[in-house]
Amino acid sequence: MFYEETMDEVFRFGDVVRGFARSTPILLAPLLNDFSAPYKVEVQSSCLSVVLTPCCSMDKGMLSLAPLHEILRSFYQNPWLVEDFTRVNRRMPAEKSVPPNNWRAIPENVKDQQFNLEQDDWAFADFFVYEQHPLLPEYTVHIRSGPNQKTRYYMVDFKTMYKIECAEIRRNDHPVEAKVLQLSKASRAQLREKIAAYFARTPAEDEV
Repeated sequence: MFYEETMDEVFRFGDVVRGFARSTPILLAPLLNDFSAPYKVEVQSSCLSVVLTPCCSMDKGMLSLAPLHEILRSFYQNPWLVEDFTRVNRRMPAEKSVPPNNWRAIPENVKDQQFNLEQDDWAFADFFVYEQHPLLPEYTVHIRSGPNQKTRYYMVDFKTMYKIECAEIRRNDHPVEAKVLQLSKASRAQLREKIAAYFARTPAEDEV
């Protein structure tokens, strides 16, 4: 079960929530000495978002969120993912992380260099997919080499996290009317493990 049937009366890590504005500053360059450099701020007034603040840290009016995005069109090129898009959330064999034709075309020496062939590993490190649910709006994915697909799958891109401040967010006292869906404990554990892996990656230049 991906979601809880009965939700708690407080926010939990991984909850889908609504009603929180999201803003994104867009700059041509850093605002260093010339504060008149052009920039703009895009605001989305009420998108569906996911709570990424740990349950024990929700206090003092602050909350970390990430918007729910439509899943990538490229996911539909991989039949193994099409069977269950939430497989993105878990470690997987290297050969399942790319479409079969693409995998067969990769030279063996490149596979050895770029993939972990010994055990299941993380792929799509930036993303966590949310299972379909009637409360999530249906949308159409436009497929280049096949019929368009209607779906209610969504995903979080960890790179798009943002912070909001709301006076109604206090310890153990949250505006639960903004809560749409709550992950099951098992799904929440998967999200926690995936986002921890996202931040724990070590770039090659830092390896010792």
